[in-house]
Amino acid sequence: MGALRRLVLAAPFVAVVASAEPAKPVTARIVKLEVVSSDVALTVAAGTNSGVEKTWTGCVIDTGTKCLADGKLVIIRVDKTTLIAKTSLTPAQITAHPTVLLTAP
Repeated sequence: MGALRRLVLAAPFVAVVASAEPAKPVTARIVKLEVVSSDVALTVAAGTNSGVEKTWTGCVIDTGTKCLADGKLVIIRVDKTTLIAKTSLTPAQITAHPTVLLTAP
């Protein structure tokens, strides 16, 4: 009998490029604040279920969508329904403006 030959056909490589739409900004409420050293730690009612990730940025906003001066947030941790962030605003400023705007990088 002759030698048995095996023919293996390689499937062509197809690159799949996801056309992901940019994430929309998320507006959320501050549900808790705690003074920690010279900053204020905030618990915000938005997390991964809202599409927010640790790489996002945020700020405390006025009654519209304008960020308060010095209202920048540093996101520390993101859970399913909440996130923890810190800011240099005072507790009085946060109480007067209990809403944040979170945006994707």
